[in-house]
Amino acid sequence: MPRHARIVAVGFPMHVILRGIDRTAMFFAEGDYRVFSGTLAALAESESVRVHAYVLMTNHVHLLMTPATERGPARLMKGLGQRCCIWTLPMQTRRDALGTEGSSPTRSRKTC
Repeated sequence: MPRHARIVAVGFPMHVILRGIDRTAMFFAEGDYRVFSGTLAALAESESVRVHAYVLMTNHVHLLMTPATERGPARLMKGLGQRCCIWTLPMQTRRDALGTEGSSPTRSRKTC
């Protein structure tokens, strides 16, 4: 079932969470946090979103932001999700709902 679209009130703060798929880790080393922070700053500027505060947890991120446009938060979150997956694609098999491994040991979108 798809998620409901966020309600965006331009000029008002909003709290947004980005989680790893199946709540798996998004960050594995200190450098991952730095790359994410730099990416967040660049995307926030390009999408006209003012980020007031953020918390980087191992498997998720909390953001407090105020958008200047209605589409800004969606574009920011899409960009973050796409970019964080690039550096966190470990060689893992995907597990199904029962916890058994899938049949192909290929790269899977295990995070973000």
